[in-house]
Amino acid sequence: MPCYGPNEIFGIPSGWHNILADLRSGNHGRLPYAGIVSFPSFHSSMAVILAAVTRGYKYLFVPSVILNGLMLIATVPIGYHYLSDVIAGCVIAILALYSAVHLVKPATAPSAASCAAM
Repeated sequence: MPCYGPNEIFGIPSGWHNILADLRSGNHGRLPYAGIVSFPSFHSSMAVILAAVTRGYKYLFVPSVILNGLMLIATVPIGYHYLSDVIAGCVIAILALYSAVHLVKPATAPSAASCAAM
C-alpha cells in the first residue's frame, strides 16, 4: 500500500512525494516507476530471512545479524516505513520460513523397488 510515510510528518523530502500526490489526486496519466510499497516492509522481511539463511555458517551469521539488525533499525527513519510496516514484514518472513520448514515436504529419491518396477 503506498503511503507518504513518517518522513512527511518531519518534512524529510522523498523521491516519490510527487508520485503519491498524483496518485491521491486521481491523476490517471503516466507516472514514473518508483518503489512505493510501504506495508509490509520487504526490507524487514529480507533482514529476517537473510539472518535465518546464514544461521548455520559460523563466520557469516554474526555479521549478518548485525547488518540486518541495523537495517531493521534504519528502516523507519531512512526507509520511510512505519513501525507497523516493519513488524508486518517480520511476521511475513517468519511465516514464510515456518512454511518452508514445516509445510513443504522434501523431495525423496525413488526407491530401488520403484525403479525396478519401471
